[in-house]
Amino acid sequence: MKKSLPEQFFHVTPLHYAPFLLATGAIYSQAELRRLQLPIAPRPSAAKRDRKLGLDRYVHLSFTPITPLLRDKWEKGYPHVLLGFEESLAYETGSVFVRYNAKAWRHREDFFPIVSPAEKEVFLHEWQEGKYPSAELLIPNALPLHPHAQHLYFWTLAEKEWLTHLLNRLNIPLPLDCALWESEDSAPLLTLPSDFTDYATACQRAGKLLPPPTLPFD
Repeated sequence: MKKSLPEQFFHVTPLHYAPFLLATGAIYSQAELRRLQLPIAPRPSAAKRDRKLGLDRYVHLSFTPITPLLRDKWEKGYPHVLLGFEESLAYETGSVFVRYNAKAWRHREDFFPIVSPAEKEVFLHEWQEGKYPSAELLIPNALPLHPHAQHLYFWTLAEKEWLTHLLNRLNIPLPLDCALWESEDSAPLLTLPSDFTDYATACQRAGKLLPPPTLPFD
């Protein structure tokens, strides 16, 4: 693949799923979540679309950190974190590109995975010229954090402190470097809802990481 790739690919996940994700060490596709009966539910607004398009068996990574989807979550006050992955994932066996995020529903053929090296070359050339701003890299089934994940980014200090304090109290090691995302784009959320404190308290009382709470994020 000759055309330049982004320096990182990104995956955004709700903050209340982050402890479970870090403890299990992987991100799973919607299909794998169902098969393994894991206590994580995909976004309801995305699940139906992805199943219809055959994209529910992939983990979705964006080319840019700040996406329209993330902005929508910010506006609704839903805390999220950002995982940064190395560009070499694009060369992994089974990895494919799609031109659009499924939320940008157009025609079914627009979401056919781009598989062959020649098609990927053409796609990356068009992406570099400014086309397909919501393009995604798809990884089949599951994406282990090690060795591909590089950083875990937070938008506010409150989010970072909540997650790191919870894991430290439960003696769960942080597998990634944690940092605040430094950008002109910042989340409007300054304090976390009380549900997060309640969940952390319940975990500490139980002495273990409990299944993620049922909180709105869509």
